[in-house]
This record gives sequence, C-alpha cells and structure tokens, in this order.
Amino acid sequence: VHVEAVANLVGRAELMAAVWLFTAILLARAVRRRYASGRATGTLEAALLGAVAAALLSKEHAAIALGLLLLDDVATRPKAAAGLPWRDYAAVAALIAVWFLIRGQIDAGQSFKAVAPTFFHLDTLGRVSTMLPVVFVVVRLLVWPFDLSPDYHPLVVERLERPTLLGLAGLLLLLALVALAFRAWRRNRAVSAGLFLVGIAWLPTANFLFPTGIVIAERALYLASAGLALGLAAAADAIQRRRRDGVATLVAVLIVLPLGLRARSQIPVWKSNRDLVVRALATHPESYRVHEAAARVFRRLGQNDAALREYRIALELFPLDHHLLTEIGGAALDARDPGLAIGFLRRAEQQGDSSSLTQHSLAYALLELDSAEAALGHARRAVASGPRDAAAARMLAASFVALGQRDSALAVWPAFGGRGGRRFERWLYQAATYSALGIADSATMAFDSARAIAPTDSTARRQLREARAIVDRTLPHPP
Repeated sequence: VHVEAVANLVGRAELMAAVWLFTAILLARAVRRRYASGRATGTLEAALLGAVAAALLSKEHAAIALGLLLLDDVATRPKAAAGLPWRDYAAVAALIAVWFLIRGQIDAGQSFKAVAPTFFHLDTLGRVSTMLPVVFVVVRLLVWPFDLSPDYHPLVVERLERPTLLGLAGLLLLLALVALAFRAWRRNRAVSAGLFLVGIAWLPTANFLFPTGIVIAERALYLASAGLALGLAAAADAIQRRRRDGVATLVAVLIVLPLGLRARSQIPVWKSNRDLVVRALATHPESYRVHEAAARVFRRLGQNDAALREYRIALELFPLDHHLLTEIGGAALDARDPGLAIGFLRRAEQQGDSSSLTQHSLAYALLELDSAEAALGHARRAVASGPRDAAAARMLAASFVALGQRDSALAVWPAFGGRGGRRFERWLYQAATYSALGIADSATMAFDSARAIAPTDSTARRQLREARAIVDRTLPHPP
C-alpha cells in the first residue's frame, strides 16, 4: 500500500506530510515534558508550529494535526501529568484556519471544490452509500494489500445511489472498529490509539462528511498505516511477554517479508505513465480511468484513432464524467473531425459542464464548420467562465475575425490583460489576431513584445514557434 507514496512523484507529498506531522508529535511531547518540569518551552512551541506549517505546505490533509496532537496527548500522558498547554492547541487551530484562508485566496477555492467524478450528480445518501462498501477496501489495503490499483473510480469501486447490503455490512464493520477502539482504551492504549489514528488519517478523504476529489487512493492511506503499525507493535509486545523473543521476531518477519517483497515488486509499475497504464489495463480493465489514461498516451503519440477507441471504452464504462466527454471532444478536434467533437461537447454541456474548456472547444469546432455566429456565443461564455483563459480569449478574437468585426477582435486583448491575463500570452495571441486581420507591422511588433518577456519553458518555446509561423504568413514577400 506504500508503493504509490514512495515510487510515484506526487505521492511523496504524503511522505513529507507524515514526516512533519510525526515531528510535530515528538515536539509536542518535548513541550509537555519541559512544561511539567517548569522549564521554558517557547523555542519548542515555535518549532511545533513550524512543523505543523511545513506539514500543511506539504499536503492539505495535514489539517488533521490538531486531532493527532490531541490523540497523542491523551493516549501517552501519565495520570495526573500535565498535558500540552491549551495555548498550543489554540495556536495550531489558528494556524490551520489561516492556512485555509490563504490557500483559498490563492486558488480561489478551487482545491476544495474538486469532486471525484464518481460523485457527480449524487446526493449525500448516494455518496455515503458508495463509500460504505469502501470500508472493506480500506481494511483490505491496510491488512492484505495484494490487489493494488492506481485508480478506484468506477468500475473498480461501484457508484451507488442507494444503500446496499454490502454497504450495511461496511457500516457495521466501521461501527465495530470504533467500538473496539473505545473498548481497548483502558486495556491496551496502543491498539486503541492505533485504531483512532487510522480513522483520523482517513477521515479527510473518507467522503462521509463532504465529497473530495478521490474515492480512495492508496497513497492517502500512508499516514493511516501508522495506526496499524501501532497495533502490530502492541501484538508483538504481547507475544514477546508470553513467549520467547524469537517467536515475536519470527512473526514480525513472516508479516514484513511478504509485504516488503510485494511492495518491491510493484515499484517498476510506477516507472512511467506507459508502464503504469499497461499494468493497470492488465489488472483492472474495468476501470474507466485506466482507459482514459491509455487514450491520453495514444493522443500524445499522435495516434488519434487509437486514442478515440480507448476514450469510447472509457465512456461506455462510465458515461457520467463530463470532463471525459470534453476530453474526447478535444481528441476529435485533434483528429480534424469537428462534427464528432461537437457531439461529445454538447453531451458534456448537457451534463452541466459550463467550463471554459468545453465552451472554447465548442467555439473552435463551430468555427471549423463555418458557424461563426454560433461560435461567438460559446466563446463569450468561455471568457465569462475563464476570464484569464488565453484559449478562451483566442476563440473570442477568432470569432470576431470570422464575422468581420475588426475593432471587436482587436479589443479582446487589452480586455484580457485588464482581467489579469498573462502579458506574454496577451502579446503572443494579439500577434496572431493582427496576422489574421492582415496587419503585418503590428503583428511583428506584438510578437517581438511577447518574445521579449517569454518564459524559458518548452511550452512557451513551442507557442513562440507557432506564432512566428502565423506572423510570417502575413509579412510581405519580395517578388
């Protein structure tokens, strides 16, 4: 279950968050010891806040820091001993609240609006009904992780609209684990704390309280597995007290060795997107996201027919993902089939997708079919949805050009800059608009302005090459 966290680049955020959260717990213990002896704790308390801040900057689920600190405090504190000062709990809570506010300002709240496609058009009952059987998946991944998948969307995990018997069994299992955690509190604090740790670590992505961008991800269970490790350590300790030391060691080896070998065997799967897709197609062909990923690989390779074939399989497996429909529309445009693209994009629109990408893709397809008036309407909606989206502004300018509205086309780019659009993209695409209108000198000047402030990444270099080719077509050639 740890393979996705250690072998996949994005999963390393889980490692970083876990390291900083455990650092915070150790620092909190040091604060408690010093506080109980009457010594100064200011430096350690500052370090504690720094560790929580570093965890939050690593991964948003580190917001559970407050719960973990409280759990460790009450689980390891001797009777009648002083706990972590309340000012530290208040400071951590304030830090988390400030972090949420700042992050919300930076990304306009988009991170917390993302919902997994499995939950599209599902009410709370449907979401909870879908997640209750996932309790068995979580337990299996923590205890017996021999069937792994990079994706747990339909049909690896079934989307449900109403409760099922399996869901009821999942609820009973969940309640039984909670009851066991409370019952074990007095008899074996390590086992109890371990169960509570699993619950606290899983809660942010459990989708019971609110929907998230994942149904379940193996990397998201990295921190939760620390709770299982506590339980196993308590079991080994009990064996050691009742048997010889060698028995406990033997049991540990029999558990660690096969799981370690399993983890080692899975690392090459994450070598590249291609390797991951090939493996996932073999092990979980029922996952629509796996076929979508395969289509993306084909699309990058320029194999549009193969990409469309995989996209259609993904759509057949799960037809409720409007992002998938928009992506298929883009693939159809790559294949120079605007009529096919419009069909998929209209379906995405009917499912409630009013995103800038869907709208400007529709505008592009309609322009290809010489329907400039209809394209203009979608381009306007694309700009309204994504005011700083350069592709949306391009389609708006192109629609005005196609309709012969020269002044309106030229006015698009100053307005784009006024809405906060990137200066590089403003000048670059303004050059293309001047070129389309046959204004060669202005096109050259706009292109030179874009080149002067161009980023150094490969995308910007490609955009400059494409714009240069467009501008060159408008320049007068010597006889």
